[in-house]
Amino acid sequence: MKTPLRCLLATLAMAVTAPSWGQCDEGQNTLVVQIVTDGYPSETTWEVSANGEVLLAGGPYGAANTLHQDTLCVALGDAPCLEFELFDSFGDGLFDDGQYTLIWDGQTIAQGGGSFGNATGEVFACAPGETCNDAFLLTADDYGTINAEGASFWHTFTPESNGMYSFSSCGSGCDTRLYIYDYCQMGNFDDTNE
Repeated sequence: MKTPLRCLLATLAMAVTAPSWGQCDEGQNTLVVQIVTDGYPSETTWEVSANGEVLLAGGPYGAANTLHQDTLCVALGDAPCLEFELFDSFGDGLFDDGQYTLIWDGQTIAQGGGSFGNATGEVFACAPGETCNDAFLLTADDYGTINAEGASFWHTFTPESNGMYSFSSCGSGCDTRLYIYDYCQMGNFDDTNE
């Protein structure tokens, strides 16, 4: 199989220019954000935020087909849900082998690219039940009353068989709302039930 010279040169450039892994202090989690730019690097920006506060950001970039790597250290126990958002100002995503990779404490937790429109993202490092990615599994043993902690709590439920299932917050004694989704994409949810 022939390797196009352009791909070989891009691979060599990434190997030579990739910064070394950042070292976090003991007692900290390490997030590494890797961005491989596509043919239009000036369209790409990204940010990592927690509770609406931007903790780390990158782009726009100047060089095409180049690896960029940034590290964020987060103190253990202080890690609220972290949100990674990748933006493309033209609205067509990352192409030409462009991609993003998120590495949390040495484990690849997300990777992507391709056509995603103006933005894509990932939510991670959340407490159990804080997002649909970390939802508590409901089983037949849970039928009846479920007590959830916090203002927003996520459960996942797969019916054992076809049939009618009732979900209700009536009689809970508080202002409770139930939202039921057939997908998990945290960036698509808002404060409506659509």
